[in-house]
Amino acid sequence: MSEFSKPAQPRAKMVVAIDFGTTYSGFAYAQTSDIEKVYLFYEWPGQHFEKPYCKTKTSLMYMPTPGTGDYELKDWGLTAFWKYKMGLQESRSPASSVPHADKLKDSCYLATKFKLHLAPADHLGQKMFSVAPLPQGLTVKRLIADYLKSLSGFIMKTLQNNFGLILKKDIQWCLTVPALWDEAAKQQMVECAEIAGLVKGALCTDHLASPHAVIIVLEPEAASVYCQRKLKDTNFSKGSKFLVVDAGGGTVDLVVHEKVDNSGIKDFSAQYPATVLKFQEYIEKVKCGFDGEADSFYPEMEVPAKLAKAWKAYDIERGRPRGKGAYDTLRLLKDDVVSILSEVVGKILRLIGDQLDANPGVETILVVGGFSNSPYLMRKIRERFSTETCRILNPPDPGGAVCQGAVAFGLLNAEVMLSRKSRKTYGMDTFREYQIDDPPEKQKISERRGLRCQDAFFIFVKKGDDVAVNTHVKKVLVPVESGQSGIDLTLYATDDTSPKFITDPGVELVASWSYDFPGGIEEMDDDPEVEVQMLFGRTMIEMTAKPVNFEGPTTSMSMNFEREYR
Repeated sequence: MSEFSKPAQPRAKMVVAIDFGTTYSGFAYAQTSDIEKVYLFYEWPGQHFEKPYCKTKTSLMYMPTPGTGDYELKDWGLTAFWKYKMGLQESRSPASSVPHADKLKDSCYLATKFKLHLAPADHLGQKMFSVAPLPQGLTVKRLIADYLKSLSGFIMKTLQNNFGLILKKDIQWCLTVPALWDEAAKQQMVECAEIAGLVKGALCTDHLASPHAVIIVLEPEAASVYCQRKLKDTNFSKGSKFLVVDAGGGTVDLVVHEKVDNSGIKDFSAQYPATVLKFQEYIEKVKCGFDGEADSFYPEMEVPAKLAKAWKAYDIERGRPRGKGAYDTLRLLKDDVVSILSEVVGKILRLIGDQLDANPGVETILVVGGFSNSPYLMRKIRERFSTETCRILNPPDPGGAVCQGAVAFGLLNAEVMLSRKSRKTYGMDTFREYQIDDPPEKQKISERRGLRCQDAFFIFVKKGDDVAVNTHVKKVLVPVESGQSGIDLTLYATDDTSPKFITDPGVELVASWSYDFPGGIEEMDDDPEVEVQMLFGRTMIEMTAKPVNFEGPTTSMSMNFEREYR
C-alpha cells in the first residue's frame, strides 16, 4: 500500500493528452498558464507527402532476438508501418536478399490493434472483439508500454523544441480510454504509463518521471468537452441533452477476405500481407472522400502479379473472364464503395438509434472522430436523424476532438463533469447479522459476533445511479475473529441493481486488497475499527482505508484487479 496523504506537488507547467487509439493515436498539449490555447500535433514522421493528419499509426515493429525468445522494438507509428510494408514488398523481388514473405513474418512482427486486448468481455464472458493472439514473448502490457514510451519520448522532444527546457516532472499526463472499459482495463493503462516512465509509481524505474498522477479521461467525455468549447456560438442550454458519436479508426477497420463459395469465406491476409496493408491504406483514402453521389471511378490500386493470376483463374473457372489488363489494377465504382461502407455505417446508425430510443429528448448529436470526415457517413446520419428538434453537428478537426478535449479535461479537471451514471452496481463482501430469510448455508458462527451471514453484498452505488463527481461512500469494518492481523477488503460489481450476495449470478470480483493492523493492536480494549471510503463519480474508482479508534496510516488501495492480460 502507498500513503494516501502526500505533500502537495507544484502545479504542472503543461498538460499533455494522449489519444491512444485502436488504429491511430495522437496527442495535444497546452500550457497551464494559457489554458485557452490547445495545440494539436500534425507533423508525424513517415507522413511523407501526404496531407498532414493529427494522428499516427498505432503500430510497433519488432525483431526477434536470436536464441532468447524475446523481441526487440525497432520502430513505432507510421515509420514502423512503412518499414514493415517495404520489407514485404522487397521480399517478393527475386533479386532481393530479404527472406520471402512467410519467412519475413517469422523474423519481423508488426503489432497493430493491440488495444483491443483490453476490451472487457460481454455478459456471456465472450470477448467483444476478435483479436489475433500475440507471439510468444510479447504481452499486451509490453506492447502498450513500449508504444507509450516511444510516443512520450517523441512528445518530450517536440515540447523541448517548441518551449525550451521542459522536463517530465513538468507534465500532467492524460490518457484517453473508451467508456466501455472496466476498472481492470483502466488500471492496466495506469500501470503501462508507469512502466513507460510517464509517471512515478510502483512499476516505474525512471526517476525523472512526472510526479503528477496520470489522469484517465473517457473518450466521449473528452469529445463532449471539446465540442462545447469549440462550438461556443452553439446554444447548449442548461438541461439540454446531446449525444456524442465518436466514429474513429477502430470503428471502421476492414479485414480483406476472398469469397471461396456460397458457404464461406477465406482470409488471405497471411498469403498476401503486403496487399492487405496496401488495400487497408487504399480504403482509408477512399472512405473519407466518398460522398455516395458521384458515379465515377476512384483511384486505382495495383494488384500483385501472383494475386492477379489467381483472380483471373478464379473468374475463368466460373466462366466470367474479364478483358486484358483487367486484373492488373483494382478500381472501385460508387456501388463498390457503398457495399464496403454500408455495414459499418449501418452499425453506426443502429447504435445512434438505440441511444436515442433509450434517451428521449436528445436535442443535438455531436459527431467526431476520423471517420466523421466522411461526407457519406455524415449524409447518412443527417438523413436518418436530423429533425426540427434534433440537430447534427460535426465540429472542425473532428479527428482531434478527443485529444483536445482531454487536454481541457486535464486543465479544468473536476470543473468539467458534474456527475456520471454508474455502469455497474458496486459493493463489497461483508459479514453481517443473520436475518430470518437468509439461506441456511450462509449461516456462520463467530466467536466474537455470534450468528452471522457470510458473503453478503453491501451496496456502495447502484447501476444507473447519477453519481456526483467526488461522491464518497463510507463503511466501518471490524475484525470478525480474534487474532486477525488485518482486514481483507474486496470490490464486487454486477449489472443487478439489488444483489444480496456476492455469490449471486453475474456478480464478479473486481479487486481485492487488505488493511494490515499495526503492532500492539491485540492489546486494545475495543475492537479496531477501519473506515473504508469509496470515491465514485470520477473516471476511475478510488479507495481509501483509515483507522477510526487506533493509531495507524491512512492508505490508498493498491488494487489487485482480477482480470489478467497476456
